[in-house]
Amino acid sequence: MRKKALHLALILAAGWLGGLSSHWLFPMRSADAKDDRILKADQLWIYASDGQHRLQMGTYQNAGEKDLPLLGLTDNEGRLRLLLRLVGDKGSP
Repeated sequence: MRKKALHLALILAAGWLGGLSSHWLFPMRSADAKDDRILKADQLWIYASDGQHRLQMGTYQNAGEKDLPLLGLTDNEGRLRLLLRLVGDKGSP
């Protein structure tokens, strides 16, 4: 029984020392949001490896829908399959 307790204590100590040393060797850095990392655009397009766009995010520029947000997803054929947007004066979904 004493041998099992000694092994358990050694395993716990080794784990604790390993975690502590990894904290010193590989310190975690927080990702702080800074103004120079903000992307400002009226549209963002994400393309797949085949060159077709898959995701569109942005705001409309038309007079009746100006500055209302949209999110569009396309399939492998390039057809629009999902469109989330706000429309009208009250920004209805």
